[in-house]
Amino acid sequence: MDERRARWRADNTRGRRNWGREDAGHKGRYASEGGRSTEMSEKRERRGRKGQLEQLEERGGRKKGEAQGACEDRETRIARWHWEAVATSRSTVLLTHRKWREKQRQKGSEEVNKHIKRQAERAVGVVREVIRITAVEEKREIPENAGVIGEERINNQEHTRRG
Repeated sequence: MDERRARWRADNTRGRRNWGREDAGHKGRYASEGGRSTEMSEKRERRGRKGQLEQLEERGGRKKGEAQGACEDRETRIARWHWEAVATSRSTVLLTHRKWREKQRQKGSEEVNKHIKRQAERAVGVVREVIRITAVEEKREIPENAGVIGEERINNQEHTRRG
């Protein structure tokens, strides 16, 4: 009986020896189940790439073996929690108001388009005026499509602005 139980245990714990070890990405029975197999991490060590903790240490972050949030004091931690909570609640509210947001966005884009149109009209006016002045100075008649080129260019710009 004992022998059978031992064999069962050996079979069922195979490949799970490195449970809970941070850098052994292999946490299942088969290599494909977990992150990296241990041989991969060994290869990585041989190549000399550093783990995340070591990188953090070099950049002056937390030291190895130090708890994650130990570098910030109580106030900052509470503030961070507060803002995270605010952010999540905000996102929930925004999600529930998605339709309303869509409407607002359309309204906004209409406003912007009005503004762009107004600018375009003003610019076309300026172009026409310049053409008129030069024509008067050079004593030649103003062509019918004065300022059309300018208008087209401005309209193209308007299209690229959307989107």
